[in-house]
Amino acid sequence: MSRRRSAVLAKGVWVVGLITVAIGLAMLAVTWDLPRAGFAFPGFSAVVGATMLSTGAILALRRAENPIGWLFLVGGSVEAILFVAAQYATGGLSGVWHLPATLAVAWLQTWLWLPGIACMTVFTFLYFPTGRLPGPRWTWVRDGAIAGLVVACIGLATSPGRIVNLGTVDNPIGNQSPLAGLILGLGFLCFFGTLGLSVASLVVRSRRGALVERLQIKWLAYAACLVGILFVPATISSGDPILPRGASLLLADLLIVSVLLVPLGIMVAILRYRLYDIDRIVSRSVSYLAVTGILIAIYIVSIVLLTRVLPFGGPIGTAASVLVAVAFFSPIRQAVQKAVDRRFDRERYDAEATVAAFAADLQTEVDLEAMRANLVEVVDRTVHPAKASLWLRQGLE
Repeated sequence: MSRRRSAVLAKGVWVVGLITVAIGLAMLAVTWDLPRAGFAFPGFSAVVGATMLSTGAILALRRAENPIGWLFLVGGSVEAILFVAAQYATGGLSGVWHLPATLAVAWLQTWLWLPGIACMTVFTFLYFPTGRLPGPRWTWVRDGAIAGLVVACIGLATSPGRIVNLGTVDNPIGNQSPLAGLILGLGFLCFFGTLGLSVASLVVRSRRGALVERLQIKWLAYAACLVGILFVPATISSGDPILPRGASLLLADLLIVSVLLVPLGIMVAILRYRLYDIDRIVSRSVSYLAVTGILIAIYIVSIVLLTRVLPFGGPIGTAASVLVAVAFFSPIRQAVQKAVDRRFDRERYDAEATVAAFAADLQTEVDLEAMRANLVEVVDRTVHPAKASLWLRQGLE
């Protein structure tokens, strides 16, 4: 396919997908007050679909030879279709509108979600970041993922039970036969097995690849780790009535944002935009998380001491505890940041140490030739240029 046709196709899929999302949002506005199962935020699929479509369109336009952009376009289109189908079925089953084939549209919710997830996970991991498989032996992993996906979709489409996101409706073609459960089990076993192998392919690339490829994988790993960290507490809090509703909603919102960071991180990695900033981002994230945890611990300890051990209760004890935490903020942040940079952003830490040492030597250095040699050496060690030289005017030598 020519580059021009690829661009036209990518833009067409993107526009149609966004129109589909807009139709679904209009339906959601009409059926907003209706009870529904699934995510706490009904527009989750719309947000994910629009993000995946936009990311896929940018990648397909800029890197048409890389299949990841097209995978994102397919995955985003699936999310958009699922979103519209859910709103269509919700309104039709509740009697808000009388449209044909309501059960058939609702049936799409039983199985269509899996191909969308496969495009965003298994196949993306296998082809990330170069757009090629790690080696010829990995073709059987791709083929196994396709076979497992097809079998699992057949099993989901024919399994009995309630429809996903439509908790009041049973699968219209659900089959009670044990064969349906066997097909579903085999499909999921094959699919999740290849999912694990696709993650392993990233580890293989990280160990064998060059510096740029390792940095690209770091961007994906960083975004995926954020999703993993927030997924468990957000899932638990959604069904835990003990936690305040505000805390549960905040965790759910943070989870949505973290999910959106995955395609954005992949886009940054493939387009190599600010690629080398990943170590700095990781170090800042770890340091801020560590500082926040330490300050919370200091606040809890101080408020317990002031209100239970010492005679300071009520607002006075709370205010004093806040002041104690604020007083410790700056020294703790500096110490933690230095320790984290030493571990996660070692190159930058070494560069800063080298520049500081050179600045100290510069104050006592009187030999111009030695200073020039030291400056070139510092530039080479910190910036790593292909070639470095220093030219001085005749009057300065």
